[in-house]
Amino acid sequence: ETARMHQLNLNNTTSQSMAIRYCRGGESNRMLRWLREISIDANFDFRRWRKHQSSWRNLALWTPTNLRRSDNVRRLLFPDLTMMLGVSTSVCLYNSVYPESILQLPLECFTVTSVALGLLVTFKTQTSYARFIEARNLWGLTVNESK
Repeated sequence: ETARMHQLNLNNTTSQSMAIRYCRGGESNRMLRWLREISIDANFDFRRWRKHQSSWRNLALWTPTNLRRSDNVRRLLFPDLTMMLGVSTSVCLYNSVYPESILQLPLECFTVTSVALGLLVTFKTQTSYARFIEARNLWGLTVNESK
């Protein structure tokens, strides 16, 4: 109960400092409250920790009951995924009803940004691989020095 109070206090403090509460107002609808409720970090005692170390724990996360209870799934569904579903459905519906004036974006913006994104991903991959190699070399030196 004290952990929940700390979480609520943290939520109130951060929501007061932010300009937008991001759909966490005092909703009167029960479904909206369930979709946007605050998640609580789990504190493990010995019994919970033993259950957490089970090799079947990841499979148990995909049961319908656990998917329904998952705060990550709820936060993805509402409002982000619901908003994208609504916008894409309305654009597709508009394009099928009025085929002479199709809503579309120019391809030039995607080609320019895809080249830049490809270079960025390549640079990040090479940088991370170089850091991995450096760490592996340092670990090998540490192991050799300790022998």
